[in-house]
Amino acid sequence: MATFKYEDVDYEFADPDSWTTLECIKLEAHTGKKPREIIQEFLQWDAIGVHSFAWVSLRRAGVDVAWDELQLPLAATLMSLRGEPVTEPPDPSTASTAKPKAARRTRSAPARSPKK
Repeated sequence: MATFKYEDVDYEFADPDSWTTLECIKLEAHTGKKPREIIQEFLQWDAIGVHSFAWVSLRRAGVDVAWDELQLPLAATLMSLRGEPVTEPPDPSTASTAKPKAARRTRSAPARSPKK
């Protein structure tokens, strides 16, 4: 099964064939969806499916995270699922402080007169 990163630790997604009845009941209570729908959404890389698989996997690994407190970087998680190298987003503290230049009219665009 594929892996995902949570709080700088790698975890493996739990195989849905091993989900317990209680896990399925809790997932249905949180999502309003049947387990087969959640599995389908995971296979389509939808956020609810990915979130559900990660939540079950973390709880099995002993991480007691509340459903509505679990936050995963969706893009990085999807890249991991696809087997692509995950790149870290740029650090906003090192971003350039230069102000963007204001847009200006090009010569090919005629000036418009104000409407009266």
